[in-house]
Amino acid sequence: MGPNESAFCSPAGLAVCLATAAVVLAAAAPCVAQRPILEVRLSGVGTVLVEGRLTAAGTLELPVAPIEELIGKSLGALPFLPLSALQGALGEQVRMEYDPRRALIVIDDPLRLLPAVRARDERSEAGARATPAIVYGRGPFSSITADEDGERLLEAGWNFGRLAVNVARSTVSGDQWGVAVQPVAGTWLTYQDGGRGRPTYAIRWARGRTFVHTSYASADESLRAQLGTSVGPLTMFVQREPRDWNAAVTLRGPMQVTIARVRERLAARISIGRNLSPFSLPRVR
Repeated sequence: MGPNESAFCSPAGLAVCLATAAVVLAAAAPCVAQRPILEVRLSGVGTVLVEGRLTAAGTLELPVAPIEELIGKSLGALPFLPLSALQGALGEQVRMEYDPRRALIVIDDPLRLLPAVRARDERSEAGARATPAIVYGRGPFSSITADEDGERLLEAGWNFGRLAVNVARSTVSGDQWGVAVQPVAGTWLTYQDGGRGRPTYAIRWARGRTFVHTSYASADESLRAQLGTSVGPLTMFVQREPRDWNAAVTLRGPMQVTIARVRERLAARISIGRNLSPFSLPRVR
């Protein structure tokens, strides 16, 4: 062992090495602390890891580009944005929570205001519309319908997935009830009875963003055809009856609103819950 090796392995040499390492680590620590790695999570969409930075005043700033890519929205022209300003850039109705212990920022958008959240829902709906048991989910639904004459219809029901039942009361035709089944993906068979009329049978076929709906009303022995499509949160469709055309527009969301022209009358319906289809006319008769 040479003299240099002996000096290096001696207690004094080891002490010098340890002291040097401590100085290097102490010098590097502020750099690491000033460039924290954080996880930004958009609920239901995805996550991204970003390298933040701490200013001399201790303010945490985040890089804008990866967050913009995650949410699908511009946050301004600056390359970095203070954490305190991120909430304002997202919008008051978008919730944001920061957990410093987990280095985690969670963004929640229940109203679907961010483009990335709307795009996720549109992809899910477009793929699931061919399998309505998935797109409409399971659970209760209810609606109220009124026309320009002041007539009303109240409806309530439950969607079990491939089976749905409903009951309704109309100021014109009295009590009604119905049942719908989905024998194969994308196809619904419905039966509606009660009130002052005779039963109505219908079949609805869905593929992608397009709906085709055909019904037979035994009351007047008429066959009706309906065609609709969906663009974003809007659905639009027309229906051909023996002596008239009907048309409607539905705005989908937590509360579904439909405005329609039905047999030369204006009618509107407000629905809440797991409705079978936004492609149905708001009838009270």
